[in-house]
Amino acid sequence: VHEKISPIKGKALMLAINQGGTYHTLAASTSHSLSISAQTADIVTKDENDKGLVKEVTGKSISLSTECLMMTDNFDVYAQAGQMAERAMNGMPVTLAFGYYPDSMGKGVGSDINWKAPTKVLLEGSFLCTSFSMNGAVKENATYSAEFSGVGMPTVTSTSAAAEGGEA
Repeated sequence: VHEKISPIKGKALMLAINQGGTYHTLAASTSHSLSISAQTADIVTKDENDKGLVKEVTGKSISLSTECLMMTDNFDVYAQAGQMAERAMNGMPVTLAFGYYPDSMGKGVGSDINWKAPTKVLLEGSFLCTSFSMNGAVKENATYSAEFSGVGMPTVTSTSAAAEGGEA
């Protein structure tokens, strides 16, 4: 018997920044992206007729990106944008968490949702802001975007333990 599986809505995946020991989702965000990649190399011996029998991982990289609207009321977007720009220029790391907020659907920040604590953290770690840009085109909403590159090994939520009856 197959169950109908509901897709995850984009609003439920949010990026949060650790400020003073508490996570806060990035204000007025319109989209976030997470990219994880692995670089590989063939392990080849002289005995195997130049065939690449095995691949090994030689490097890994993780990046997060965000796009946010510049708002005049209700959000402290200016402070967030200023912090991103400062961190990008000074090479200062920031602690980020990419999490799942299913209770956010259909609700705004002013409602009873606790935006600071995701239901499940998918990835958490230290990142460097490698790119920051702001766009203020005529007749369009002003936006800013930031890209982050992982520093060290982040904590990634594992679902394999939950499938085996353990905790994830």
